[in-house]
Amino acid sequence: MTEGTMVLFQLPYRTIFIHGLDSPNLSGASRFDFRLIVKLGPEEFFGDAPLTGRLRIFPPHSAFQVAGTFFGGIGRTKAVEGTRLEKFKYVRNVGWAILSVDGSLATIDFAVSKLDHAGGIVQRVVEFLPASFAAASTCAVTILSIEGMVNGVPLDVRFEGNAPGGESFSVNEINPAVAEYFDAVMPLLTSLPRKIVAAHRYLAQSFLLEAGSQFSYDYTGERVLNLCKALEALVPDSIVGDIDSIREFLKGWGLSHLETEVFASLKYLRSQLDSAHIAISPIPDSAHRAVARFIGIAEKAVQALLLTAVKKYTSDNSLYPERRLQTNEPTAVKHLAKYDNLIIPRDWAKT
Repeated sequence: MTEGTMVLFQLPYRTIFIHGLDSPNLSGASRFDFRLIVKLGPEEFFGDAPLTGRLRIFPPHSAFQVAGTFFGGIGRTKAVEGTRLEKFKYVRNVGWAILSVDGSLATIDFAVSKLDHAGGIVQRVVEFLPASFAAASTCAVTILSIEGMVNGVPLDVRFEGNAPGGESFSVNEINPAVAEYFDAVMPLLTSLPRKIVAAHRYLAQSFLLEAGSQFSYDYTGERVLNLCKALEALVPDSIVGDIDSIREFLKGWGLSHLETEVFASLKYLRSQLDSAHIAISPIPDSAHRAVARFIGIAEKAVQALLLTAVKKYTSDNSLYPERRLQTNEPTAVKHLAKYDNLIIPRDWAKT
């Protein structure tokens, strides 16, 4: 690993909780027979629930429905192969295990000579089983739960760690906070500079990435990237790449040393742990927990910085010079039309 670079694999290790480690079935055993029952989602992909229009189309192989779009389903089409897909079934001895999939339930039977050898197998299942569907379909398959048994003793698999943010709050605090922000920003809605608008969208994207995942750490790198881009949208273009200049700029806005260091740490984190870096190796659970806690802090810091930017802009419109809004087609897009009728063969590398 290159010094100074942290490669990211976003899934931290899961723990196998065996409910009865003192069972005579386990103590002194020389073989441990595991059965994992993996609940997969979404159920409609596996034929266990009616189609909703949310699955992606994969022409020309699986033209059963297309994704719905925003604002009332503009462009949504109905399923053309009935209300459900055919139930997915698969049974095979894959060498190290017997894998059986019946709809959205996958059963994996394997044996190990030492109990602690099962951890690596379970982790590989977590990492690879749902991801393998991406190589043959366009559905975002996820693991909803893993339960099972070892030598007849029940078990389940989970990640034990602090929830991101790790705090409690009163729901009664939400409405006043939103109302206060609306009071500050809504009168400026039609005149807000694009940089402030963009920062709002990057922050919202961080929340959407977490909300759209079954497991909050799945999009750690992408969330770091979006939070950092929100910061970069709010500072002058000339200092975006210079952490020391950003520090001085934020101090000029009245931020304390510790507050500016939150944003400096966010910049450093992006340079080592965002979605632009090749994700090969895991990072330890302790690093996942530390990053998760920090993301909660960084989100609140970006929220505070947004309110500060809005108030600063209100008193000094020159802070964000007006830009003429225009839509620019990226140069690369000009080359895309040639692929309109291209069908990628399954064994492309062999042709």
